[in-house]
Amino acid sequence: MFGIKVARAELLNYVSNISDKEAALIAENEEWSILDILEHLYVIEKVMTSEIKIILVKGERKKAIKHKPLDSTLNRSSKYKAPENMKPIKEFTSILQAKERLDSSRQSLIELLEVYDPEELKVNSGKHPAFGTISVEQWVEFIGLHEKRHLAQIKEMVEKRIVND
Repeated sequence: MFGIKVARAELLNYVSNISDKEAALIAENEEWSILDILEHLYVIEKVMTSEIKIILVKGERKKAIKHKPLDSTLNRSSKYKAPENMKPIKEFTSILQAKERLDSSRQSLIELLEVYDPEELKVNSGKHPAFGTISVEQWVEFIGLHEKRHLAQIKEMVEKRIVND
């Protein structure tokens, strides 16, 4: 569904090989640890699920919504500052806890989406903080791309540690 299943599977598969101790370390030139990144992904998904629900309940159909390219999300050379309400608060203490929370937020998103006809996800839209007005379908697509972006960041962090150790 919109690439979110594959992105999540790749993310969880990769972090399952990282120890809790390593996941809690903050790498040089980084603001967040791997656990912080996972918490950020959890918070983003929760917030976006709430936003998507509001959009779908309001039913703001805009048939002429143009499909926007979201691939810039993957460009790690473009830095974005997370809004305060989407920054980690250092709540996650283990990879297992992160996986459980991410499973929970994903389940909430899937349950919401399953209530609606796929066409509703295409014709209902709302203002996304980074991309302006996009369809619900693209909001969901963004979640997967955002996870891929942070998976690349996590891989870079792990690679730096291997090289520097």
